[in-house]
Amino acid sequence: MAGRITQLISIIFCSILFAEGSYEVLMIPKNGRTLALGNSGAASHSVFLSSNPASLQFNEEQYLISLSRIPSGMYFQSLQSSRRLLKGVATGRISLIHYGKLIDSRTEKTSTAFDLMVETAWKTEIKEIVSAGFTLGYLNSVLADYSSQVIFADVGFRSRLFRKRLGVGISVENFGSVLQPYTNYREPLPFLVRIAGYYKPVYFPAVILLDWTKIMDHGNTHLAGGLEFTPRGKVTLRLGLSSHRNNFTTGDFYSDLTMGFSGGIGLELKRMNLDIGVLNLGPAGYMAGITIMRKMD
Repeated sequence: MAGRITQLISIIFCSILFAEGSYEVLMIPKNGRTLALGNSGAASHSVFLSSNPASLQFNEEQYLISLSRIPSGMYFQSLQSSRRLLKGVATGRISLIHYGKLIDSRTEKTSTAFDLMVETAWKTEIKEIVSAGFTLGYLNSVLADYSSQVIFADVGFRSRLFRKRLGVGISVENFGSVLQPYTNYREPLPFLVRIAGYYKPVYFPAVILLDWTKIMDHGNTHLAGGLEFTPRGKVTLRLGLSSHRNNFTTGDFYSDLTMGFSGGIGLELKRMNLDIGVLNLGPAGYMAGITIMRKMD
């Protein structure tokens, strides 16, 4: 019983922390870098498909595998691949979050709960000044005997100035349609607007990141900030913090001190890149993830 209660708390906690409602898989960090930065960094160029597709970067054809553990035995997995297409960058990603087994205490019937998501995105750059991109996706969510199907899209723009030391982006995310609701009540998608920026100091080897989001359904706003520090060319240290932490403080100084903080490291190796991130979810525990990037031969 205690294990099931803890799992339920974790599901509710992650849902509130990331999406503030249903369809939380649309909002959770989907790679080690984003996890380490506390879900910030949407304006900074990256090989990872972020909430703003205009920030997608392409170096070589590559694939990325991400694995994350959420408290109470829940797991997130994704596979992403990118390539050049029509004077731009195209990428595809398939993601699965498994909530574990659900047991009916009365009938002892075992059920499963999971979200399966498929996305495709494309980004192009206009005269090396403005980038534009979009993401189209499909989500199939199953919770025991209930299921829901969703189509959604993200659209974003990003501009870089002052020799690319300053960047600003805006994106409209998670707008779409619920094709099949869980029940007769049709729950809304976490439709939001995001304004993000980054700055690279001249004499400090770091990138400062800031994301502001507004959930349009109820008007709540949030801030998330991050820092990427690269003391050496092949090692990157990351820190992040989100204003979501204010909703879940318990009054205990020591437990609240690191609530909502995140951190991680990025390593550039000979044949692959590793990105590791950890996010403190307070009473629910920690979310930890790793992403492996390999170039296609």
